[in-house]
Amino acid sequence: IKNFGVTKLTDCEINYNTAVKEGGAIYSDKDSGDNSGKLELTNCTLIGNYSSKKGGAIFSDYMLMINGGTFNNNSTRGTGGAIFVGGDSKPVEIQGGTPLVIKNSHAEEDGNNIYLRDGRKLKMMGAFAAGSEIWLTMEEETGTAITDYGTYYNASDPDSISPTQFFHSDNKLAIRRTNNNMDVELYSGWKDVQKLINNTSEGGIAVIDNDYTAESDDKALDVKKNITIDLNGHTLDRALKDQEDNGNVIRVIDGAELTIT
Repeated sequence: IKNFGVTKLTDCEINYNTAVKEGGAIYSDKDSGDNSGKLELTNCTLIGNYSSKKGGAIFSDYMLMINGGTFNNNSTRGTGGAIFVGGDSKPVEIQGGTPLVIKNSHAEEDGNNIYLRDGRKLKMMGAFAAGSEIWLTMEEETGTAITDYGTYYNASDPDSISPTQFFHSDNKLAIRRTNNNMDVELYSGWKDVQKLINNTSEGGIAVIDNDYTAESDDKALDVKKNITIDLNGHTLDRALKDQEDNGNVIRVIDGAELTIT
């Protein structure tokens, strides 16, 4: 489908298509009209689509709304294995009247699932059904990625439902609420892990609560006392592309003892 007008799809399956350039299943962009480039999907399935440049399943550069549905095993040689959101796009409106699942796609360059270019964001328009799972990447890597989360998940009680129940970073970045708990951001959090280690008492346990990936200026995590680090099913990734001096993930100082579980 190539959309320069308004396209609304409900309970559709668009599977195993190929595009030479962008949008293996759907290409959507604004034309000259005031109401052009608008794409709405409700409970649709997009599986096994492929593009050679951007957006294995969808390339969108203006208005995209997704309510439930499944994006799985899409791919591109470029960016945005499932969905590429262009720099001229408005915020992508998402909700989950039925489970919204966007995962298991692949991009050779960046953004295996949703790729948000040039500061684009996801905007919550409703709560998620149980089983929703959305994987995403920002061009800037870190910063606010989802707005209005607190509108549907009690901004006054940040522990009500954590955004990590639904959202995941393809780059293994940590996820937390921000802006008075209204929005959700991707962040390195490497320094937070070091702070957690430093604040753990002698003989105590530091429980990791998220996946954490270091940024280029981050250093090895120093352990200077006898502690246990409970990974709790998560990963600590230094994200080094090449071997280098002092390229350790964790450094245990002489006299300290570290146990990892």
